[in-house]
Amino acid sequence: MEELGSDAYVHGVLGESDQRAAVRVDGRTPPRIGEMIRVAVRDAVEIRVFDPDTTQRLAA
Repeated sequence: MEELGSDAYVHGVLGESDQRAAVRVDGRTPPRIGEMIRVAVRDAVEIRVFDPDTTQRLAA
């Protein structure tokens, strides 16, 4: 987890998969390390996907 003032970024895996994700959360009440969280997407336009090998952002 990265705490950045009013925001925090939680890094983890999605469910039982090996798909990694980083999610922005409220930095005032971030989850504890190791805590499982639920993630919901409000607007698919806000999702950013990156190639794990090149780290380049993939087009929508």
